Amino acid sequence: MGKISAIKRLDETILRLGGNGDNWHMSWANDDNQYVSMCDGRGWPGMPEAEYNSRA
Repeated sequence: MGKISAIKRLDETILRLGGNGDNWHMSWANDDNQYVSMCDGRGWPGMPEAEYNSRA
């Protein structure tokens, strides 16, 4: 496995879905995408507000 020598932020590849919470679980997959899951927070706009924790 090689070392990462550089990174480049590409704003057009970022998917922002809104919501309110923490996103601590990150993975860089074989398809060269990074995946982040939301852990805890208050959820999505338009949904009933309640604190939650996914325990992911």
